[in-house]
Amino acid sequence: MIINMHLRIILLVVTLLFFAYIIYMIHRKKLALKYTLAWFLASFVLIILALFDKLAIFLADVLQIQTPLNAIIVAVFAFVLLILFTLTITISQNSEKIRVLTQEVALLRKEIKEFKP
Repeated sequence: MIINMHLRIILLVVTLLFFAYIIYMIHRKKLALKYTLAWFLASFVLIILALFDKLAIFLADVLQIQTPLNAIIVAVFAFVLLILFTLTITISQNSEKIRVLTQEVALLRKEIKEFKP
């Protein structure tokens, strides 16, 4: 089953707009460059799947999914879960750093209060 040309165009346009938005956010310094690699990879894969429907058909056959469009949706879902997981790791690490910094600030404030004559 071949992906409908209308759906391929929609997927391609939306993905290219998303790709441009990522670049815009990097340029405005609203998005750190280190977090964009996964988004770029996801956009690139979606562009490839939109352009080459035989690849989407192959992906659907490998995953034993009935239609190529469903395979693309599964791929998008997998990328979103991967990005969500990496961001959760980052949040956990930052929470620990914030806790340590808060404790250090509290100790420094205590030292400053005790140092005043």
